[in-house]
Amino acid sequence: MMGYEPRKYAVTPYRPEWAEKFTREAALVKQALGGDALYVEHVGGTAVPGLSSRPVVDLLVTVKNPAGIDRYAFSLKAIGYEPLPDRFMGSMRSFAKDITYPHGVVERHATLHVFPEEHTSLLSMIDTREYLLAHPEEVKHLDELKRRAFAKHQDDCAGYRRDRDEYLEALAKRAAKWRGRHEEEDIGAVL
Repeated sequence: MMGYEPRKYAVTPYRPEWAEKFTREAALVKQALGGDALYVEHVGGTAVPGLSSRPVVDLLVTVKNPAGIDRYAFSLKAIGYEPLPDRFMGSMRSFAKDITYPHGVVERHATLHVFPEEHTSLLSMIDTREYLLAHPEEVKHLDELKRRAFAKHQDDCAGYRRDRDEYLEALAKRAAKWRGRHEEEDIGAVL
């Protein structure tokens, strides 16, 4: 199980404006990375209508040249994204865009995951999103699980994530099987 740093967070009912937030951020990312960004996808809980989520939009960027991923840091920093510690095995990077309000509160706005084509975690995130969009009963079950975990761990994002991890790993495996892929060790469902 991956380690999580303790921090404050919120889980809120689905909001249609998350799709608009994704569209705005995707346009910025595409402009910053130019032709290196092959695809920009909306993944994670905010990409699934009806699913409660932390109000942080997850963007998945596919690039052709994995050797060049580190060079994107400068372009992404220019639009507000800071590098995060490496979370997945292999050649990918994550970045976060935080907003600091005048009264000093810092809020995570978006998380950006940059993967080379065909990376296992990239495929898993897309498969999981598509599976949830096709299975409303699964969305309802996951929504209830996330709400219970938040009620139990309102001041501990790490505890919230730990309560969901086992279910999310099994969900990602179901999604891979549904999409006709073999189960992989590196599961990357971001929800």
